[in-house]
Amino acid sequence: MGQLRSLTEEMALRGMAVSSTVLASERRVGSQEEITALRLAPQSNVVHVRRLRLADDQPMAIENVLLSPSCAWLLREDLAHGSLHQALTEQGFAPSRATGTQIAAIATDDDAALLDLPVGAPIFVERRLITTADGTPVELTESRYAGSRFVFHIELA
Repeated sequence: MGQLRSLTEEMALRGMAVSSTVLASERRVGSQEEITALRLAPQSNVVHVRRLRLADDQPMAIENVLLSPSCAWLLREDLAHGSLHQALTEQGFAPSRATGTQIAAIATDDDAALLDLPVGAPIFVERRLITTADGTPVELTESRYAGSRFVFHIELA
């Protein structure tokens, strides 16, 4: 913790191979909360990508990502095998800073089915807004981690 890393980068540091199953990849009208967070005009579309993230073939997280409509090109990318953050960086939308929240929760029916956990198992939910270096919002994400598999490593000084 303390550095902005994608799940791909985080798992690579742990010596784990990351893959994804794309559950949704679409353009849709954003909710008021999403539009406000991404600083878009009222009634704007957002790009929505929902993936099940695996590490060494074990379900690790459910990731719901919302992006500005200027990132619609991502819908043509191979997000099952590639890094979303790497794709953003290559197109000039380099994730630079994140603010957000982290809370404990319990697995819903959907969480349990996707993460291969019992309903009610502990999960860890992270919500964050990621911006570019100039402060432009690029990504609004909610990640739901299997509490029994994902461990945050912290270094404090």
